Amino acid sequence: QSSLRIFHTEQNRRTKTVYRVLIVEDDPQIAKINAEYLREAGFEVAGNAENAAKAMELLESTPIQLMLLDIYLPGGNGLQLLRKVRENSQQIDVIVISAAKDSAKIREAFRMGCIDYIIKPFTSERLGIALRKYEQKMELLRKDFLEQNEVDLLSSRQAAESEDALWPKGIARKTLHMIFELV
Repeated sequence: QSSLRIFHTEQNRRTKTVYRVLIVEDDPQIAKINAEYLREAGFEVAGNAENAAKAMELLESTPIQLMLLDIYLPGGNGLQLLRKVRENSQQIDVIVISAAKDSAKIREAFRMGCIDYIIKPFTSERLGIALRKYEQKMELLRKDFLEQNEVDLLSSRQAAESEDALWPKGIARKTLHMIFELV
């Protein structure tokens, strides 16, 4: 029991990392809603770009960890922007939020390393899932070494819906409840 208590104490001591997010969205209303949701979820909105050119300016002048990217932008598209970001070797994670539903664009976005793809219109719950997956991924990647179940989480397109996947090997919520019932 004491090792489990220590594990939970360590979990509670961790401070939440604040990630800087660039919103690339030409619709001011959607950009505003996304910004409000990001702030409520504990993210820092580093800026909003209504086109690819402004996004590149912000990316060159501001440290960004995550970009919410629309595909359809005036004067260019989000996939072209993502391609430039990758060509410049910028280490930025990208969540695409777009009305683009054709499989070719979706496939291209994933091939260029987007971590999630949300089709408009979308719910705040769906954006929340994407942001939790991102935080989970970043928390795992801060560790020096990973276990196989943690690597599996990184390669999965599904968010871990429970904390069980992040517990030490051999510890699961169901097993823990059974132990507590016996004690």
